[in-house]
Amino acid sequence: MTVLKIDKKKDIHTIVSNLMRGDEFYKAYERFIFEDREHKLISWLRRTWNGAYASYFNKTRNFLSVLLSPFVNPGFSYAFANKKLSILDIGCSTGLFLSMLDKKLWETYGVEINKSAGALAIKNGVRLFPGNFEKIKIDKKFDVVRASHVIEHVADVDKFMEKVKQLTLKNGLIVISTPNLKSFSRAVFQDNWSGYYDDTHQHILSEKKIIQLAHKHGLETITAKSYFMGYFGDSLTRTLHIRNPKILNVLFKLAYILYLPISLVENVFKNGDALFIVLRRP
Repeated sequence: MTVLKIDKKKDIHTIVSNLMRGDEFYKAYERFIFEDREHKLISWLRRTWNGAYASYFNKTRNFLSVLLSPFVNPGFSYAFANKKLSILDIGCSTGLFLSMLDKKLWETYGVEINKSAGALAIKNGVRLFPGNFEKIKIDKKFDVVRASHVIEHVADVDKFMEKVKQLTLKNGLIVISTPNLKSFSRAVFQDNWSGYYDDTHQHILSEKKIIQLAHKHGLETITAKSYFMGYFGDSLTRTLHIRNPKILNVLFKLAYILYLPISLVENVFKNGDALFIVLRRP
């Protein structure tokens, strides 16, 4: 059995070595967020900010923290024996995240309810468990279980947390990210906050609630941070009820970029758009 050694006292900037350079991921993240063609001013502002962040990412070389917490390093260490680690990505979609992991270090598994996305995940080399995570049976345990923006969709968070725990090996890690009930953008925009606009969101949780839930199920907290997702810009456009798509596009991108320095401050106080929480099964 692989043994994960968690050092709570040290803020080491890597989850494993040689996963992926941060700036490489950020380029992919940019392509996902922004269109290929945009106004020159917006493009210049974006490149200016992103150059600084990409430099930071490249220094940390922490792929999981880049993906799950783009502007704040989660700060935990992760050592492993001389064998592959297994990771289960709940709600893996097309397997993009798993496909970026070094296959020499990881055995990648995913759960996906969408058949089309699951088919692409299989093509990306993911060992797939198709179906609804809450209903399917998985006869395997994993070194790492990742649930990125999943817990807010489930009907019963208690049952979800217990199932995740049972799928995690002893000393294994559980990585959860979800919209943050205590985010600054939610406080500003209230009912117009982006986190409320997904009809499939059944719960919006706070850090305190998730940690209480984790401790109830015998899990230890390794780290809890918040991070930026661009909710301020999206919430602003919703609040203003702008219908012109070109104006919407420009306003969103400007708000997205100009809010980045504010996001760095709010994340210090864990008031960012979303939470990044790492738990350990003792």
